[in-house]
Amino acid sequence: MVGFLTGIEGQFQEGYINITVYIPDVLAGDSKKVKDIARCEIIEGCLSEWFGLLNPDGEYLFSLANTIHTIPVPDISQHAVCVKLHYKRINF
Repeated sequence: MVGFLTGIEGQFQEGYINITVYIPDVLAGDSKKVKDIARCEIIEGCLSEWFGLLNPDGEYLFSLANTIHTIPVPDISQHAVCVKLHYKRINF
């Protein structure tokens, strides 16, 4: 899921974007659902690699507004890998 948080219009445009990837929990031996650690780490790595590709001579400058991290979402038996990006664009 991608969410646009804020944007400021003008000569310098900037704002924040949240990206959240939901990962279903897996069954443990005692039929309790737990975090799928391997999948969460893979998704975190993919997001990190993807972020590294965002700024090659583009008109937007992206930076991480926080570290890529995973949080539990117990109501739906999932975990969410989250990243918040800050963007800037000079609009001449």
